[in-house]
Amino acid sequence: MSTARTAPAEFCTDTRGLKRVLLFITAFVLVAFFASALYGGTGWHEALGDSVSLSVILLGVLWLYGIFQMFDRRYLISPVGVSLFRRKHLLQHIPWSKVQSIRGGHLQVCSRSGRSISFNLPPSIQRQARHTIDEFYEQSRNA
Repeated sequence: MSTARTAPAEFCTDTRGLKRVLLFITAFVLVAFFASALYGGTGWHEALGDSVSLSVILLGVLWLYGIFQMFDRRYLISPVGVSLFRRKHLLQHIPWSKVQSIRGGHLQVCSRSGRSISFNLPPSIQRQARHTIDEFYEQSRNA
């Protein structure tokens, strides 16, 4: 007797950890630009101004990318299909009956109509999501 999974599974990114990484990258670039400018013979006032301005621009670009592509995304895998939410709003839903392929590596679920949901998650969470997707997809094919 096989036990069919019925409870939906939700996967999401660690937004706080991701924000810390972005701030760390920007701080590293700030120090690197400052040290490079000092080593190149630039005065420390000019070096500090250049490195701060370039780091702020980099942080702004990374933050905008994070807002639109990574922060506050949730992936819901249920007996009905795969759904992508951002801040409680449904962005995309692919029912199991319309799934054409499930690609590994960078996990992606593609539909017959050309829509796809790509999982922007760390590899360990993607493996858990892939296992859950395989379970639900197999159940939908056997039903």
